[in-house]
Amino acid sequence: MNPKWSVNRYEHSLGVMLLVRKLGGSLKEQIAALLHDVSHTAFSHVVDYVLFSPFLLKLFLFRMSQ
Repeated sequence: MNPKWSVNRYEHSLGVMLLVRKLGGSLKEQIAALLHDVSHTAFSHVVDYVLFSPFLLKLFLFRMSQ
């Protein structure tokens, strides 16, 4: 990751909204883009790492099948 990049939620959400605007999104789509992370908790993306780890994914699927 580039140390010059900012990764806080405010700038991320603002960037997503501006991208949607640049791509011609409606006002409703821009508002949705701005608010898309509102419901996330502090560690909500941890599951992304768990599910993309082959071992942990197999373990998760095994446990779900029991």
